[in-house]
Amino acid sequence: MTLHRPEAKRPRAPWLWRGLGWLIRPWLGIRTEPSHPDQLLASDERPLVYLLERYGISNVLILEQACRGHGLQPPLLPMPGGYLRKWRSVLAVSRRDGIFRRPRNRTHSEGLAQLVNAVRMNPHLDIRIVPVSIFVGRAPARESGWFRVLFSENWSMVGRFRRLLSVILNGRDTIVHFSQPISLRQVVSEGLDAERTVRKASRVMRAHFSRLRSAVIGPDLSHRRTLIDAVMNAPTVRQMMANTASKESLSVEQAEGRARNYAWEIAADYSHPAVRSVSFLLKTVWTKLYDGIEVHHFDTLKQVAPGHEVVYVPCHRSHMDYLLVSYLLYENGIVPPHIAAGINLNLPLIGALLRKGGAFFLRRSFKANALYSAVFTDYVTQLFRRGVSLEYFVEGGRSRSGRLLDPRAGMLAMTVKSFLAESRRPVVFQPVYIGYERLLEG
Repeated sequence: MTLHRPEAKRPRAPWLWRGLGWLIRPWLGIRTEPSHPDQLLASDERPLVYLLERYGISNVLILEQACRGHGLQPPLLPMPGGYLRKWRSVLAVSRRDGIFRRPRNRTHSEGLAQLVNAVRMNPHLDIRIVPVSIFVGRAPARESGWFRVLFSENWSMVGRFRRLLSVILNGRDTIVHFSQPISLRQVVSEGLDAERTVRKASRVMRAHFSRLRSAVIGPDLSHRRTLIDAVMNAPTVRQMMANTASKESLSVEQAEGRARNYAWEIAADYSHPAVRSVSFLLKTVWTKLYDGIEVHHFDTLKQVAPGHEVVYVPCHRSHMDYLLVSYLLYENGIVPPHIAAGINLNLPLIGALLRKGGAFFLRRSFKANALYSAVFTDYVTQLFRRGVSLEYFVEGGRSRSGRLLDPRAGMLAMTVKSFLAESRRPVVFQPVYIGYERLLEG
């Protein structure tokens, strides 16, 4: 008689969570960043715990499926070693308490405090903290839009019912972003007391999650009208309105009306439903027009984008340029930029559609119009203030021959001035070379 050793059973989550996971699975289409997170976390025997930006049943279930799909330690199992007094190995920086309550204003995670104390008590122990961000649909907060965008990812921490609708409507556009593990031993070794260590770690993680959220879904955008009001109330614009009224014998109200008209003429009206719809249509367009799209060095941009104001400066050979750049960014999990476009493109219907895609319009020359110049300059400054990435063509116009044109320094100078006025984050210029098999216009 031959005896066979029983095969080791794969660890299983509690039955209730397994049932919820089975119910939610058909609504999900999960893409992980990086594409192979198992390589990010491999070859390390130290205990591991996941740290979510926001706790929620759906977030834990999504993380569970992403981890099991890549052979990673499941978050719905106890942490090895029992250092975390919970039946799961997942924590969160923010969470809601109770079904109908608002989030408590907590400064740190209680579970994180337990882990810090465990590491402080045992000099040989180190624990890996893996920050994980989950994005169900990608949309900046907007004042209006289609039904789906109401439940897309934004900057608000919503309730359970709203999150459930978000998963049902947008779950097939879900991104799970695994960041580099953090050594808790290294954090503790800074010599702070336990409470200050926990508070500092929580503060650093909140900043990390905020930078990543801004890079993936875009900054916390205000209403378009609010942004224009901010431009109108800028000291430089108010002063220029007074100067214009005095110089041209206008009333202050007339000068203000002219400035406001300029602002409405310039301002973009970014709409996630429009970007999402156009992205879907462009997939077919590229296959019809070209044999394919080859992209190089995109990983470098993904590493730099969080925490920086990114200014994309492509060469300009075709009207396809800005469509290609925005499409590739969106498809790779980075919010498309606001694009400086010539006023000649502000045509009926076309202009409105371009605004929805993030285009803002500028006149070819406005040296002789000081009021327009002040409004436009402060509009760019307001975009920087809100963490919006920009795109413009330093050549000024298209090179219809396919050759590169000499650069023009106007927008570059304006970018530098805006950065000096609002230097909240460092600015990164991202050159983009675009080569075509053939030009659409040619």
